[in-house]
Amino acid sequence: MKVIQRRLWLSGITIIVALLLLLMFIIHEEFLLAVIAVFATLAGLVSLFLGLQYRESAKLIIENRLLDICPVTISAGNSNSNSVRQPVECVLSPFGLLIGGKVYKFGRDGIRLHSMDIGVSQITVGFGSDKNKCSAVLLVDPLDADQIAKITERMICEAGITPRISI
Repeated sequence: MKVIQRRLWLSGITIIVALLLLLMFIIHEEFLLAVIAVFATLAGLVSLFLGLQYRESAKLIIENRLLDICPVTISAGNSNSNSVRQPVECVLSPFGLLIGGKVYKFGRDGIRLHSMDIGVSQITVGFGSDKNKCSAVLLVDPLDADQIAKITERMICEAGITPRISI
């Protein structure tokens, strides 16, 4: 969430600087540079608007969290040896995943939840579009039967997917 907040601050600073440059260029009658400053201001406003939408998606995931997991290993690709693996913090929700500063919101932009495997010490989530599938291996503290039952029930009711349980 801190990464998303930093992006919003950067967008705000960009808008302020572009507006100050626009004012300066208008005062000095540099109309070509003023036009460039107008476009920079518009780009900053679009960036700010998209960042606010992104933050709202992240807040939805955080408010409906199933688990906070730190760290998580992400495998991008088709389980080849070339897949990228890196440790990051993660929040799991029936509505999506917040992995580091990246939001994967299920049911939006072609991203959907394909599969979920719940084990005692890890949860594997398969998601993505039909062409670009990803999996996230969430390393968790050992889960007891009650926690597994709660996670399974919420995923069935809220996400419409039945997780595979492997104990």
